[in-house]
Amino acid sequence: MKNTRYLLLGSLFAASCLVVGSVGCGDDDEDDGGGTGATGATTSSSSGAGNSGNEGGTGSGGDPGTGGTGGTAEEPTCADYCATVEQNCTNELDQWGVTLPGMCEATCAAWEVGTAADTMGNTVGCHLYHAGASAGDGAAMHCGHAGPTGDGMCGATPCGNFCELAATICPGTFADDGACMTACDGFDMAQVYNADQTGGDTFACRLYHLTAAAVDESHCAHIVEASTTCTGNP
Repeated sequence: MKNTRYLLLGSLFAASCLVVGSVGCGDDDEDDGGGTGATGATTSSSSGAGNSGNEGGTGSGGDPGTGGTGGTAEEPTCADYCATVEQNCTNELDQWGVTLPGMCEATCAAWEVGTAADTMGNTVGCHLYHAGASAGDGAAMHCGHAGPTGDGMCGATPCGNFCELAATICPGTFADDGACMTACDGFDMAQVYNADQTGGDTFACRLYHLTAAAVDESHCAHIVEASTTCTGNP
């Protein structure tokens, strides 16, 4: 009887545990669900924070700045050259005169432009440099360099400058550059060139007429060895 009571109590206890366990399992399910929700929230929060951080991190900056380009010297021009040489080289140092307006610009156009840094060579840049250096006390030294002969600075030799111009301004007047140089070597170089040398059997006379030919091609006939104008012989 006593054993039967114990069995009955054990059965009741087991049944109560099942009931409590069932309730407990329900609580555990809710707890687990809550835990899952917390985990989900944490994951979502982490994901959101990561995305936010990534978006912030990948923001594009401003366009890369481009470095400024260095300044470049202005290209020398015949207008600047002629204005400068005509102002600084006057009287017996006049390189162009006013016999035929435009001679300077037209002759200058036959030269290579060169650069503003040129101090040698038969270029506009070199002639312009020496034209500027002719200001004031520099005229006696630099006007010859600035003029069409180059005077050994703007061009290797006066005959070199002469024949270079002749090939451009009066093409065909000499058979070739060699023939021109041979003829020029025979011209009288004693007379210092200036724009007043319109006559006389000299290099200076022939160079004057060569520069005049830049605006009036009839002057090409006066630059040869047998020039009637420069020899005075009909």
